[in-house]
Amino acid sequence: MREPGAALVPWEDPQLALPRRIFGTLLDVFRPTLTAPALVNGGLRPAIVFALWTTLPFIALFAAVEYSHTLSVAPGFVVRVLGNASSGQIAGDLALAMLLGVVIELGELLLLGAPFVTMARAYGVPERWPAALRLFLYRAWLSPVLGVVAMTVSLIAPQLAPHAYAVWLLLPRLVLFMSMRATARIACGVPALSSWIVVAVALAVHLFGQPLLLRAIRPALPEGTWVELVLRSSAP
Repeated sequence: MREPGAALVPWEDPQLALPRRIFGTLLDVFRPTLTAPALVNGGLRPAIVFALWTTLPFIALFAAVEYSHTLSVAPGFVVRVLGNASSGQIAGDLALAMLLGVVIELGELLLLGAPFVTMARAYGVPERWPAALRLFLYRAWLSPVLGVVAMTVSLIAPQLAPHAYAVWLLLPRLVLFMSMRATARIACGVPALSSWIVVAVALAVHLFGQPLLLRAIRPALPEGTWVELVLRSSAP
């Protein structure tokens, strides 16, 4: 039960207007230490709703462009049909591309979030473990939104594409790193030194597991996606 006067995630504050609830929660990403206490106060349902509303549209948009076998988006946002694909084939291909986008994004979140939640629960106050999960639900938008930004930059200025995708692959993880440590220490009650261990283990699992995930899904993707960039960089 939430205590009177307890800190709230803006999305869960009924006294705020909807735009302030949405953008206030998005801006919390820049204030991990100040906003960590609010993650303790609340359930999983509002966090899941926020994650779905703020991630699925961007995952769908990114995947439709990046993972389609029947459509190509050239610089200048010129859409071309590849081969002689019919409208039915295009619709089915786009549905599969969006599904692949959801699978990849969910896999990435699980690789980082599952060990973090497990370790935070083991080293922190046991009943506060939902705060660790709520963190990932409220930050799930980071990668899809920045992915769409990187994709847009690459279509406007193709020469910047490698740099844009490199920033996309790095920036959300750096932001999450800061939020994860603040959440482990402040929201989950993990001791200061142990909070570094909790975050380090989660990052190590993600670093090891990401190439395995991407290699497994690579055969279903078209040529020239960001996945190949990651796999080349992780190759021995």
